[in-house]
Amino acid sequence: MIRYILLLLFIGLAFSQDITIAVLEFEGKGVSQSETSTLTDRLRDEMFKTGIYIVLERGTMDEVLKEQKYQLSGCVTSECAVEVGNMLGVQQMVAGSIGKVGTVYTVSARIFDVQTGKILKSANYDHIGDLGQLLIKGMKDVVNQLITGLNQEPKEIMGLSSTMLQDSIETEILANSEVMKHGQNYLVSIDNIFLDESDFGKYTSFFRFTYDLVEIIVVKNFNHKQSKILTWGWDNKLIDTSVSKRGIIGVNKHQVLKFNKDYVYEIAIIEPKSSPKNIYWIKSEKGDWMFRKGKIQFGKNSYIELSQVLK
Repeated sequence: MIRYILLLLFIGLAFSQDITIAVLEFEGKGVSQSETSTLTDRLRDEMFKTGIYIVLERGTMDEVLKEQKYQLSGCVTSECAVEVGNMLGVQQMVAGSIGKVGTVYTVSARIFDVQTGKILKSANYDHIGDLGQLLIKGMKDVVNQLITGLNQEPKEIMGLSSTMLQDSIETEILANSEVMKHGQNYLVSIDNIFLDESDFGKYTSFFRFTYDLVEIIVVKNFNHKQSKILTWGWDNKLIDTSVSKRGIIGVNKHQVLKFNKDYVYEIAIIEPKSSPKNIYWIKSEKGDWMFRKGKIQFGKNSYIELSQVLK
């Protein structure tokens, strides 16, 4: 019991300045327990990445409930979520379910206020096809709905391809997003990148080593004459990361940046070992930046997925 009290005291002190939230294991309906658990973990990670919440880790949550000899099995109601939230000492709880009907996966999620028991936000997301895409994209969209209140599900519009539908949805979301604020901090993220082999090759050195490294660098007010020299000599770097595969890659690089309306922000995607050096540029006009634009295509078939939240 003393250990439990000390743990709650630590949680309370650490979380005193922000909204604290915990995510209950989602209920699986026609989806295996391991798949449900993995998708719940991804939603928990996406909640943390927004920078809005202090998210209680799953291990800490399990430890507190174990001390209380509390079983979470079947805990899907608002009353149960509130009861668990009080035990954990958090302000809000997320609960929901993941089901499958035919080839359609469906996610239902709700945020509860622990003090009042009221539902603050809810989200519903349907996905047709591979379960992996629900992991890669769907859980992030569920979190976006929970935060923004915008329904990002595709609308049935005659004559539009799936790509056109997605572009329409992203345009609608962008139109409803807030105006960028000069001097405001944002938690920006490079979420995923797709590197198509038609845009990126592999290069063998004199010693027969194969290089497939690709650097992703975010810069501001960049002098493009420097692009012909080594990337470590570049000024005004904001983010510098790399990947070493082809296809879809989870980058998950996050950083808090301050927006300045007088700067020009750019992303360079570079194959440093190619000769001549292969560089793709994604540029923003002054007074804007690319992180609020979501998915951006470059090259012939490659694309990068970006996001931002107000910090």
